[in-house]
Amino acid sequence: MPAGDLPGASDAGPVVDEAEQGRTVPLPDFALAIGLLAIVGVVVWSVWGMSLWNGTTPGPAFLPVFVAGLLIVCGAWIAVRRAPAARVRVAELRAAGIFLGLLVVSASAFMWLGAYITVGLFVIAELKLLHRRRWRFALGAGVGIAAGVWLVFSVLLQVRLPLGILTPLFQR
Repeated sequence: MPAGDLPGASDAGPVVDEAEQGRTVPLPDFALAIGLLAIVGVVVWSVWGMSLWNGTTPGPAFLPVFVAGLLIVCGAWIAVRRAPAARVRVAELRAAGIFLGLLVVSASAFMWLGAYITVGLFVIAELKLLHRRRWRFALGAGVGIAAGVWLVFSVLLQVRLPLGILTPLFQR
């Protein structure tokens, strides 16, 4: 099925022009390992000061630190093994850069905008920038996923996520 036939797809075209679609560049494993270690640095910085263990149960920093430890092991393994550099399409690198940029912006805005608005805006931006979906589809998906996150966390799990700028609306 052509991309234009997908629900919500537009005819805007791919993220890059057709001339760059097939072009590849080498991506050394060392660069991937450095990227993983950079992610670990961000994770550890974000949970700095949170407790790792609360008496008999894991604290709020346990899971992020555990995942960071796994990323350190994976990054070390990738850096040490001797493998030829993989070739990656330029379009994939550009899409990965856009996605990582969206993640950084979302993480930066999470506390200020709040979890639900940030998730909705992230989905909308991702669908528009990377998948070239129509506005109506992107807005519907963003609102729907934000509502789903609210339902799962606030209603089912009864976990309070940051409300950000919505806090005055929900103060008791």
